Amino acid sequence: MIVKNYYTLSSKLRNAWIEFEKQAESPFVYLDYVRYIYHQQRLLGYIRGVVPFFRCIESSEGEILLIAPLIKHALSSDYRMMTDIRGCGCSDFLYNPRLSDNERRNCLELLINTLGNKWHLRRIPSDSLLGESLCKNPRHIKTTACCRIYVRDYNEWFSSLSSSVRQNIRTAYNRLKRDGHTFEITVAGNAFDNPRPVEAFNKIKEESLELYINRQTSKYHKAGLLTLWFKKGVFRIIKHDSKSLYNNRNSITVLLRIDGKAAAYMGCLMSYDKKQIVVPRLAIDDTFRFYSPGYVMICELMRHIHDCGVEILDLSRGVEKYKTDLSGSLYDTFNIKNN
Repeated sequence: MIVKNYYTLSSKLRNAWIEFEKQAESPFVYLDYVRYIYHQQRLLGYIRGVVPFFRCIESSEGEILLIAPLIKHALSSDYRMMTDIRGCGCSDFLYNPRLSDNERRNCLELLINTLGNKWHLRRIPSDSLLGESLCKNPRHIKTTACCRIYVRDYNEWFSSLSSSVRQNIRTAYNRLKRDGHTFEITVAGNAFDNPRPVEAFNKIKEESLELYINRQTSKYHKAGLLTLWFKKGVFRIIKHDSKSLYNNRNSITVLLRIDGKAAAYMGCLMSYDKKQIVVPRLAIDDTFRFYSPGYVMICELMRHIHDCGVEILDLSRGVEKYKTDLSGSLYDTFNIKNN
């Protein structure tokens, strides 16, 4: 076996990736998603001093056996996952589906040895082959909790919630009705094979993107008007998920409107088998906080996706209270450092 680095997404690499990703656990490792991260890392790498590339293990005949999306810091010379970036729920390598478990482990061992003594790999699923292999030797290991909801019949799921959460949800709906507000939920995108009129989708995209950007800049990026204008431009033009969550073939945009105004938004990706939806983005408009728009949006979405055969709604990193309130189950990703 040989080790080879790719600094561009060549046709050979793309073709292998598309084949490998069909057996991957998470949409976060699909090429459609990672390519936008690669372009963002490449663009900002000149400023941050990092080089994005793809390290592959190949057979002596040149067949790709393993793909590792990585970045290398020019100054510190340490390696990190290319997808260790805000908005990405997990990071992993991809394997040739024709390899046995032992062959995958051998490829993985060879690749890890090429990283030397300075690497920091984060967002690694604890139940993945990569997570298992990296934890064999004593290293600095931390965990980050994530949360997923197992989708069931809506009434069965609702009954599983605590009495206080059920009452909070009823209160949200009652307040909307009592105050004379109307609401509607729109589930748009490519993942459900529904044709989407361009004009209508562009309106949804603009509404949801504006809501998300306003939420992010007001919550995390308080600054002067010029700085905020610049940061909003970065979110809109450069941010990887501002592209993938609207353009990809497995993307889903969920938008809750109250009286015709965007009140809550989720940007999602669906797995190949259409049984899992991951949620990298969620935002609400605080002016509607009294009506708990996040609760209402997720409840309405749960009604919809159960009928579509979805089994898991993965709310990704973090254990915010609303996630566990809505019957979310916790799982871990590893942050593993070796230096």
